[in-house]
Parts: sequence; structure tokens; C-alpha cells
Amino acid sequence: IKFWGTPLFLEEMLFENPDDKIDLIPTDVDVLISHVPPHDILDYSGKVKWGSRTLLDKIHDARPQYHLFGHIHDAFGIHKTEHTTFSNAAIVDERYEVKNDPVIFQINR
Repeated sequence: IKFWGTPLFLEEMLFENPDDKIDLIPTDVDVLISHVPPHDILDYSGKVKWGSRTLLDKIHDARPQYHLFGHIHDAFGIHKTEHTTFSNAAIVDERYEVKNDPVIFQINR
């Protein structure tokens, strides 16, 4: 099982070229881990979709079995598509108080 992690913190998304890090994501990854979500998937908070469109495009190309992320605390949940299970596993709320149970997956090869 191939894991790949990329930080993509908000500051990098705003002040650097995050596409450079997204371009490094291999197309044969099974589990992708990022800080920010892809655009329009568990990324909604305060009337804004905070996710990355470039990251979403890369996920459509790579088709990982899982994409794990957090960052948008009030968008906790799981979203499944034909190829990928997305998990916003933020366990704390906006005040950093534990609100959600950890998410556990069994990964089959």
C-alpha cells in the first residue's frame, strides 16, 4: 500500500505556489494525506469552500483509494465517489475542543 503525504497549509495556499507540491503527488498512490481538502469535498465553512481545485484535479488523475485530510473542522465527515473515499477527520471543533470520534479504515489490497 503506497501512502503519500503533502502538508499544504493555508499559508502555503495563500502565499506560495501550492501546485508545486501537488504536482509531486504520484499517480500510483493508494492513500493520499493532505492538510487541506480538495475543492467542494468536505471543505465548506463560513459560506466559503476552502478546498483546492488543483488538488481535486490531481485526485481525479491519481484515483487514490483514500484521501485523508482535516483543516476545516466543521466539515468533519466521509464522502465516497466511484474511486476514492474522502475523509475529513478533524476531531476538534473551531475552539479545538474534541467533538468527533477518530475515523478508522481497514485498507484492503
